[in-house]
Amino acid sequence: MAGSKNPMKSSSFKPKVMFVRERTQQGLDIIDNDRDFEFRSYTLKIISMEGSQQIESVRSISKREYKDYLRFADPSRHVIHQNRIQFSFQSRFYEVVEYLDSDLSLSELDGKPLLLLNIRQSEDDPAEITLEDVPDFLDAHEDVTNNKRYSAHYLSKKYPGSGSPTVLERFPSGPF
Repeated sequence: MAGSKNPMKSSSFKPKVMFVRERTQQGLDIIDNDRDFEFRSYTLKIISMEGSQQIESVRSISKREYKDYLRFADPSRHVIHQNRIQFSFQSRFYEVVEYLDSDLSLSELDGKPLLLLNIRQSEDDPAEITLEDVPDFLDAHEDVTNNKRYSAHYLSKKYPGSGSPTVLERFPSGPF
């Protein structure tokens, strides 16, 4: 990791959460419509506390740095795999996140996958986003904003025995 600052080397560094992410984006070449392409990017995200304020730091890293950080992976957690679909609609940005991991499968709940919807709006728009803001073509059941049980960090936790809880163990009343 020559040439890059490693935050773990600082004696005052006390992360609350630190993780690396590999994102793969696939698409069709717009010049030659019959060629697929794949783009990969790597990021390091650190969440720490400064007093009572949560600070998030995100930076791009190289593939080599990504592999180096994987050596420090927490064995009490498993990798979360997601598909993300992003689109804009009526001046808002929407992101549907589908959890693909077999450990998170909802076969106990009629085989429905765990889907989360993230909505972002312009900083100029002071209105609070509610379930009524979800477009009619999406079927939202519950607002889970700030519900830590739906964070990737929480969902990555392994549990003794089976290696990971079933969905019913994580969400006794069901996630929907």
